[in-house]
This record gives sequence, C-alpha cells and structure tokens, in this order.
Amino acid sequence: MYATNDNQQRRANDALTLLVSEMMLPLSIVEAPCFKLSTETLDPRFVVPSRKYFTTTLISQKDEVIRGKHIDILHSSKTVSLTLYLWSNCQLRGFLGIICHFMICWSLKTAMLECNRIKGRHTAENIAQCHDETITFNDIHNKILKTITDNAANVVKRCLPGIENSHVAESESDDDEDVDETTSASVDDDEIREFVTDTFLMHEHDTCFAYSIRLVVKDGMKEMGPDRKLLGKAAAIISHVPKFQTATEVLEGRIRLQSSNAMRWSSEVISIKLILRVPNDKLRLLDAPHLTLHYRSFLQGMVAVVSPFLEATNLT
Repeated sequence: MYATNDNQQRRANDALTLLVSEMMLPLSIVEAPCFKLSTETLDPRFVVPSRKYFTTTLISQKDEVIRGKHIDILHSSKTVSLTLYLWSNCQLRGFLGIICHFMICWSLKTAMLECNRIKGRHTAENIAQCHDETITFNDIHNKILKTITDNAANVVKRCLPGIENSHVAESESDDDEDVDETTSASVDDDEIREFVTDTFLMHEHDTCFAYSIRLVVKDGMKEMGPDRKLLGKAAAIISHVPKFQTATEVLEGRIRLQSSNAMRWSSEVISIKLILRVPNDKLRLLDAPHLTLHYRSFLQGMVAVVSPFLEATNLT
C-alpha cells in the first residue's frame, strides 16, 4: 500500500478528484465496492480515500489550488467585468452567482468566482455582503470595469448605493438656490449614467439584456388576453403525448416533444415550434387535441413575432 504522502498516492488522489468533479459523479462513488474493485485491479497499492477524507480534505485542497490559480490569472488582467445572477431553485433556496469576464492575450476568458447560498431575505444588504466578500477575496476591486445584473430592485440598489438619497438631496437644494436657465436643460441618459458612475461607483453598472428581453416578452404575453388560453392547449398536447404508449413509434424520425420550463419563456416557444412540426394526422394517431387551421395560424404568427427575441437571447 502507498503511504499517504507518497507521490503516486497523491497523483492518484488528484486524478480521482478530477474525475469526480469533471464528470459530476456522486461523492458516494468512493464507497462503492465495484469502484474499489476497479481501482484495486488497476493499481493494487492505491488506497481509495474514505468519503469523509475525500470531501473534507481532498476537495478542499483542490478548491484552494484552483482559487489560487484564478487569483493569479485575474491579477494578470488589467480590467474585468462581473455578472451577478440571483435565483432560487425548486426548493426556493436562494443563490448568488458571480461570474468574472476578462481578456488574456486577446482571448475572452470566463471564471465562476462564487455560487453562494443566500439565507434569509434577498435584500440589498445581504447581496452586498456576499458581493463585497468575493471582490475582496479575489482582490479585483480596482480592476472592475462594469457589473451586469438583472433588473431586480434589490440588486440594482446594491449596485447604486445612495442613489435614492441623492435625488432627495438634489430636490432640496433646488428649492433654496436659483438655477440658471442654461444649466436647467434636460440631461441625456449618458450624462446621467456618467454622473452616477463617477459619484457612487468605481465602475459602471448595466442591466442584463437577456433579462430585459424576458420581461418584455412576459409582459407581451400578459396582454394577449383570451388568446393566452391557446398556449395552454399547446401545453396540453405535450403533456398528453407521454401518456400514449405508442407515441415513440408514431413520432419516430421526428424531434421529441418536450415540456416547457416555467422559469424560461424561451422553452415555451421551442415547445410550440416542435408541435407545429407534427402534422395533424400524426396528432390524431396519438389521440391528442386537434390543431385547427386557425389554431395553427395563430401559433405560427406568435412564433414569428417572438423568434427575434429568442435569437437575441441565444446570442447573449
């Protein structure tokens, strides 16, 4: 058996850690008898680490090494940009992801700096604490060129601290002082953004284009009124297909119908596109709801309207 500090044992542990992380294998694999048998066959002297040692020691050590390399790479870049993404999983647990974008030798690089669980309310203060800890740990505060977030008020408030108070202060000062007519002219958006950046930030802030598209499409679908029920019929067709035993045989050679994701508006459009590719005679064999000519025409028109938004989302 190899000793714990043996070079071959260390290399094998590194390879095992890489295998589990790259393939996203469960940590319990190190306890599986078949896995131990395979490693023993390949190298009888290699000692498979226990699950506790693998989790608390090997993965932690690898994490420190990767973080150190990330910091060294970030230091070699003059400027970086950040993307902040706040979301909740199916269990409604909140997470904050911070992604860093930078250039090395004219090549765009991307690194995930943090993906932390946020407990409690998703307030600007909680977001700010996680954000500031990440920036401080990676020592990139003076390198940030721009920060991209969604349009949520709590995230924007974190990126523009004091902006509400600044408007109050300005309005109060206007009551006490006379303003020259030449200086009271309207200021364009670029000048406002420059003022906010210079006053409150060391870097610029902007909202995510894809998230803005999502809000536009979502609001547009709300205005569809009674026609919104037609989209529900499309979902009913997709949910009906898996219940039909011979659905695979009937749709053989065609793209498989897939249900839409409630969290992604684009998945609903993709599902409708797939339905439109299935002829009515095939739907009748599946005993699915019939697509009338009016219904098909409506769905085709809706897809034509939102397709540019879908393409723009995929490009971002």
